[in-house]
Amino acid sequence: MVNKITRKLYFSAWDIISCLRGVYYKKKKIPLPLIHPEIVKIRENYARVAEAGRLIQQKLRRKWMADHVLLAAENKIPNDWDLWCKFDALCKVNGKLILYEIKGVGEDFFERVRKTGEPRKDNRIQLIIYHHFLRQKYPDLKPVLLYVNRKDPDQTLEIAIEYSDDEVEEIHQTVLMLKEGIEKEMPPEPTGNIIIDPYEKRYLVNPVAITCEYHGLCTGDDYWYPKAIEEIERLNEGK
Repeated sequence: MVNKITRKLYFSAWDIISCLRGVYYKKKKIPLPLIHPEIVKIRENYARVAEAGRLIQQKLRRKWMADHVLLAAENKIPNDWDLWCKFDALCKVNGKLILYEIKGVGEDFFERVRKTGEPRKDNRIQLIIYHHFLRQKYPDLKPVLLYVNRKDPDQTLEIAIEYSDDEVEEIHQTVLMLKEGIEKEMPPEPTGNIIIDPYEKRYLVNPVAITCEYHGLCTGDDYWYPKAIEEIERLNEGK
């Protein structure tokens, strides 16, 4: 029996780009399932990567402050979607207002972005959310994803983001759907174990499933991860 939600529901921007079924379970305060040891190791590595990303952000903000271009950093963004949002940096560069979302990434992904000019979808959605609310106060604000090579933080890539009002509405509908599902006890569809890498066209374990603490509930199997690895090896044969 799930616990009913009586208080007002708030979500983070990260909730909206992660596993919605996992967010549902989290808001319902469902007990966590067992986690396979290999996933524990992967998440520990993710935590180290996240810490490296925070250090990169701090270094950049110190530099921007010294260059007198940083206007604000890590501020909460007021909004009417009941979202908890906090942007990385708001700068004024050569007379232009820029909203930076900073992402430290591995060298392979950095080179991929350099070649394709395509950001990660979840990074893009996160920045759209922040910019949508801030542009009401700063109509000339330019949204930019700033990718930093963790191996060589002096290497950076700026990806300017453009989006439509239809995209904003689609994201808003996701928020409303998640809220309604939690209130009416209608869980979203679970995420899949396996996806195809859009660049290399090979199968891999879905990162959203790995990062979701509740994925074992959706599969009904505490050993879903090693089974997914075996399935991926079979699917990738001959590719």
